[in-house]
Amino acid sequence: VPCYSYGQKLSKLAILRIACNYILSLARLADLDYSADHSNMSFSECVEQCTRTLQAEGRSKKRKGKYYL
Repeated sequence: VPCYSYGQKLSKLAILRIACNYILSLARLADLDYSADHSNMSFSECVEQCTRTLQAEGRSKKRKGKYYL
């Protein structure tokens, strides 16, 4: 899983969310559908979802940091 930015730190919960999306992507490569709604997403859609989750977690961490300054 690529990092969103160099030196990015993620919470344990964020890592679990990203890992779940990554596993869904790998399952799609094996023609398995482990999605909650059995939407049968394509591999590229799974990878995009993983990327969006990673980016959202990075932005969330940045927003939280601003409030503590």
